Amino acid sequence: GGDMGAPGGDMGAPDGDMGAPGSDMGDMGGKDGGFDFSGGFDFSGADPNSIGGDFGAEKFDDLGSFGSADPGHGGGDFAFDPSQSFDPHSTGFYDAGAGQFVGAEGIQFFDAQGGVIDADHAQAMGGDFSFEFRSDEAMGAYNEAAGFNPGDFAGKGGDFSFDLAQNMDHTGFHDLGKESVFSMFEAMGDKFNDLQGGQAAGMFGGMNDHQLGQVGGDQIFESMGGWSKDDFGGMSGGSAMSMFETMGKDQANSLGGEQLSGLFGAMDPSAFQDQIGHQGVMDAFNSMGFDNALNMGGDSLAGMFGAMDASDIRGLDNSQMGEAFDKMAGADFGLMGAESAAAMMDSMGIDHALAGGGEQMAGIMGAMDATGMSQFDPGQMTQAFDVMSGADLGLMGTDAAMSMMNSIGIDQIAIETGDKLSGLLGAMDPTQYGQDVTKETVVQAFDAMGFDQALTMGGDNLAGVLGVMDSSDLAKLDGDQMGQAFDMMAGTDFGLMGAESAAAMMESMGFDHALVGGGEQMAGIMGAMDATGMSQFDPGQMTQAFDTMVASDIRSFMGADSAIAMLDTVVAGQTAVEAGDKLAGLVGAIDPTQYGHDISKETVLDAFGAMTVDQALTMGGEQLAGVIGIMDTQQVGNMTPEDKAAFTQEMTGQDIQQFMSSDSAFSMFTSFTMEQTSSFQDGQLGGMFGAMDADKITEIASFGGEVLSGAVGSMPGTDFQNVGSDSAMAIYDSMADKIGNLEGEQVAGLLGAMDHDQITQNIDSSQVFDLASSIQATDWGLVGGDSTLAMMEGMGVSQVVELEGTQMAGMVDNLGADQFQSLGADQVGQIASALEGDQLAGLSNEAAVGMGTPMTADQFGQLASDQLMGMTAAIDATG
Repeated sequence: GGDMGAPGGDMGAPDGDMGAPGSDMGDMGGKDGGFDFSGGFDFSGADPNSIGGDFGAEKFDDLGSFGSADPGHGGGDFAFDPSQSFDPHSTGFYDAGAGQFVGAEGIQFFDAQGGVIDADHAQAMGGDFSFEFRSDEAMGAYNEAAGFNPGDFAGKGGDFSFDLAQNMDHTGFHDLGKESVFSMFEAMGDKFNDLQGGQAAGMFGGMNDHQLGQVGGDQIFESMGGWSKDDFGGMSGGSAMSMFETMGKDQANSLGGEQLSGLFGAMDPSAFQDQIGHQGVMDAFNSMGFDNALNMGGDSLAGMFGAMDASDIRGLDNSQMGEAFDKMAGADFGLMGAESAAAMMDSMGIDHALAGGGEQMAGIMGAMDATGMSQFDPGQMTQAFDVMSGADLGLMGTDAAMSMMNSIGIDQIAIETGDKLSGLLGAMDPTQYGQDVTKETVVQAFDAMGFDQALTMGGDNLAGVLGVMDSSDLAKLDGDQMGQAFDMMAGTDFGLMGAESAAAMMESMGFDHALVGGGEQMAGIMGAMDATGMSQFDPGQMTQAFDTMVASDIRSFMGADSAIAMLDTVVAGQTAVEAGDKLAGLVGAIDPTQYGHDISKETVLDAFGAMTVDQALTMGGEQLAGVIGIMDTQQVGNMTPEDKAAFTQEMTGQDIQQFMSSDSAFSMFTSFTMEQTSSFQDGQLGGMFGAMDADKITEIASFGGEVLSGAVGSMPGTDFQNVGSDSAMAIYDSMADKIGNLEGEQVAGLLGAMDHDQITQNIDSSQVFDLASSIQATDWGLVGGDSTLAMMEGMGVSQVVELEGTQMAGMVDNLGADQFQSLGADQVGQIASALEGDQLAGLSNEAAVGMGTPMTADQFGQLASDQLMGMTAAIDATG
């Protein structure tokens, strides 16, 4: 069976599935104006003229329901008779909502993904095709309206637009487009108020926020007053929210209960909390009344409860909570939130929840966190577990599943059927296996459920289970079983296995099986291995694996050990352009500190040489800096300045400072023009200076002109954070006579890069004072506490108090408690006395407390009242 075929392909075998067995072929309605077609036909790419025979099967039989033509009541597959030709006049489709058969001429097929109706449209095959039942009048009115431009309706008069609109449906207004819909609305004038609710809702639903604003909340309110709940059925969640916001909550809450519940029922319930908020939801809930709230549907009701506090929910009586619970399906409870779900359970009691069955019980428990689950004793947990099926347990969240397993105990759970065991284990986060759930418990559950049932958990949970097993546990699985497990996993799943388990899987099932899985799975399982696991592959296998992967597989899943092993084997002879992209993925998967150590410099550079610039850029800044960092001066020089600039733009200053050698950073810098260096915006220059030894900076200064000072002068103060202390001192010594040309933030950054002793031992007091005078109060944060203390010690307190008050306050704000203690009470007291009250008030809490701690009572007594008040305010304001 399967889909009805790609273009030119087969429709599927005559007994192929026409949707999920027993499905409703699409729920008629939905919050986004469409339908739920999870069980419907898939016409994606179908070409009726290319199949072997005419578009047969005007008669669809449900083989599982004794010939019933109602797809909602079937239990089997829908089949067709390929010998029959297509006759639209004798074809019958059953509308389960209306309870009648509808001819093919009354059905419109459309592309649910692209929204394209015209089958001849260039985009018409852009997605899966679904269907809805539409009247001849609705389709005729749409076709007529679609023949006009938006500006044409005004000249046709109000009656013309009204006559069209009263026959159109939600889909017609949506497909017509917002400009035409709004033009029809304007042309109608007061006649709009004579439309039935469904058509008025369709028109409002076809408008955007701006157009609804032009309509105005008053007219929306007046029109909506006569609507029934069903009139909102085809409205999208966004349109419903826009109408609510246009009216405003006070006006909206004045609607009748049916209309307000219809409006909220059309909204996306996940938006209640974020867009309307707790109080807005409570006001609407109270305005519509509980009975009308029940009519919204389980998901909307759950969304409203999710926006409420637990105290709001407990304000409803127990019977109401029970009624609300009965309205919800298992998946709806996920909209409630842990606190709301726990409050609902606490209010109605577990006996009511148990009567609802396994799906609802799993849904409400799955919404709870560990705190909420703690309300159940082991007996209640067992009762809950007993009413659930394996599929129900899939609704359980990690906290709920963990609590249930811990409460009941694995020995009792292990006697259950396999599907329930796999459901419970599969509901957990696989990263918790071996952590929050012991390895022994996981293995016992796996053994009890059986291998076939374990496969139903999904690839991530299966990988997590295998990942906690030791070699003796893994040895129980044969090669075929390992192959089946492998087939269930996506690339990301293998990361949960661990190196030993991944290697054991590969060895058990064989390399050829993994190769058939494709590049993603191959990269995933290899990426989970360490060097020992990778040693099982010979060069031929390694090359085969490399060939089956694409670059994104390597970048996404390969780890450092696996990438090193593969790169060592395959780099030689890889000259094809497409190989460069994959080699970039391998080199990019390796930690740059391993270049030249765990993998040879020659191998890395050979791979780099096979890449284009664009391919190399995909490695990322750290790896680019690491590759250039292992080059010698000549190799760096062999790259064009343009390529080097492109690579540098991809790096951060930290990448360069951490992974480039002094020689490579020097070679990079000296190859750039002043224009190129000034274009670097992510700390790259500071990183280059930080990577260079002091003698390289001195050599740059010897070039003369503005080479060094120009580069330093183009750096913002923050870029100096990547300049090491020795490099910073070398910059200062090399351009001492030009330091005065730097901006205050650059001086601050340069001093902040030095260590304490470099400042106190190499810069005299008058120079320190001049440097401090050039730094604005807002830039002192770049200096840092240690360098600020060194500057204060270098100047002496007598010069510190001669600075501008704001500069002095900036220095003080940099210091911590230990640094104030280092200055001592006498110097701290003099500084405090030199600051004005508002400057003291602007200090941080830490600085104010640190300043006050070493001061004596006599020193506080010498402060003026405004200074005391300022210090007190600084302490109180943030402390």
